[in-house]
Amino acid sequence: MDRSLRIAAVKIMFFLLIACSCREGLENLPPDIDSDLLAYYHLDGNGNDASGNNRNAVLYSVNATADNKGNSNGACMFDGSTSWIDVPALPVSADLTVSFWMKTQATSWSIFPWSMFIIDRDLAGANRDWSICNGQDGFLEFNTGSSYDYTMISTDTINGGQWLHVAVVRDSSAKLKSIYIDGIVNATEEFDDQPFVNQDSNICIGCSRVDKANHLFYEGALDNVRFYSRALSAFDIDSLYKAEK
Repeated sequence: MDRSLRIAAVKIMFFLLIACSCREGLENLPPDIDSDLLAYYHLDGNGNDASGNNRNAVLYSVNATADNKGNSNGACMFDGSTSWIDVPALPVSADLTVSFWMKTQATSWSIFPWSMFIIDRDLAGANRDWSICNGQDGFLEFNTGSSYDYTMISTDTINGGQWLHVAVVRDSSAKLKSIYIDGIVNATEEFDDQPFVNQDSNICIGCSRVDKANHLFYEGALDNVRFYSRALSAFDIDSLYKAEK
């Protein structure tokens, strides 16, 4: 083999190795992991929807940063004051799963509704809506409204400055809602089976959907945000964590 062919062969092997490393772990995901996937944002410099549903998001004052694997520009950094992402309305009525990676050292001075909003589809007041916040002392809050705001708080903090995988689940059939951290269930509580009413509302990543000026913006990094209209199982969530870590 002459020198030019050897160089070409080396280049091909190099690109194959990169492709394999990018897919490492993904082949172990459940075959139906994309079932009822409404939107999926890699957040690697843009708001493109990787689910195939064409629900592209719009980024405002968001900067690129390294992701949990060290890939430059593989995640988004939020400055805590002006950064946010506008996600189009998603048809979530009963079951819900939101999966994402986060890295922050920030905390909030108070609990919901004055905590730091990470992902929000709030309607203000006591409504059948939902939101995910970084709460007082760095505990994660999963709020699901009914006739009052029903906030579930994680048992572990999420502001240690390390990348964490977070998933929140609302299972209407089981009448449960849960928080997972790094693939392990962290908190579970009972909730009702009544549908959410804000399906036509957009979703904000990094801030509150209503009255932005009077609520805390998220400060830290986010990556691989997935929205599902079903309740992912514990196996599904652990598989996602292991595939993406």
